[in-house]
Amino acid sequence: MHCFSTCMGSVMGHPYAGAIVSKAQSLVTFFRASHKPLALLKEYAKARGINRMLVTSNKTRFTSVHAMLESVLRLKDVMLHLLETHRHLLSAGVLAVLADCELLFIGIKQICQMLVPFTLVIQAIQSDDASLADVMRYWHFLARSMDSIKPQLTDPAFKKHCIAAFNWRVGDMHNPLAQLALFLHPWYRRTASTPDTAYKGIRATAGRMWQSNNKSKDEVIALLAEMDKYRLGSTPFVGIMSDSGLDSLRSYWNSIQYTAAGSGAPLQLPAPAMIVHDVKPHAADPEKTFSLMGFFHTSRRNSLLHSTTTAMTTIKMHHTRKSGSM
Repeated sequence: MHCFSTCMGSVMGHPYAGAIVSKAQSLVTFFRASHKPLALLKEYAKARGINRMLVTSNKTRFTSVHAMLESVLRLKDVMLHLLETHRHLLSAGVLAVLADCELLFIGIKQICQMLVPFTLVIQAIQSDDASLADVMRYWHFLARSMDSIKPQLTDPAFKKHCIAAFNWRVGDMHNPLAQLALFLHPWYRRTASTPDTAYKGIRATAGRMWQSNNKSKDEVIALLAEMDKYRLGSTPFVGIMSDSGLDSLRSYWNSIQYTAAGSGAPLQLPAPAMIVHDVKPHAADPEKTFSLMGFFHTSRRNSLLHSTTTAMTTIKMHHTRKSGSM
């Protein structure tokens, strides 16, 4: 997940994006801290059927920046109505931001369009059902998304920066272990192993991995032979998966191994396949835990003992997981 966040951070680090985010956040800050303008904003928004109001952003959570920009874009017409009818209630800073509102909202819309695929990927990769193969296939998804968004970016320097930032981070797609993980996902084995040069690298990675697990030369040779059959979808590597989730991956490889063992010919490949798929592609759980600790241990409650904070966090995490929400 870090590679996706880093890529998004590189994109949003451009002065063009930074200025737009700063201006949008200043609007959010003003309205959330101003009683009368906020009340009018809610009233006019409700009259237009808009129920979701402005949300602030967290600099360490890029998805929250996206949510903040979308909230400003959602309330664009309401803010402009306030600008026309209650100009005297708005601060000088807000008036300065809205002075060139058309360019501002065009920029916000473009950045939101670019952030949509990144937000979807980051949310998906945080799932407990995500596997290392997902990292690779999500990069392919982002590549297609970025290619379709490029023509819509009007600032030449920002467009060039976005392309360079993405191409720089897309190097993570060449991670040998990630390529092996994609190959060991039955849905993507042919995609990952094309061309033959890519397959040679995947094959070499698997051989080194199995050898490092104290396997004999004969076992490594058997593994590589099985990989050749698996690549072609030959017996015993047949069958389909219901979906791309981790449970389906386990079921697929367990069924392959069970069938082979029943015939008296156990296989080498299922074991390393599940080792690779069980690699956690994110650190979302620890990050959520530390964020929750920060929520409990604030400047007003800084006298809490560490043991108390830990106990409160443990109880909260337990009930959160039990309820199935976060």
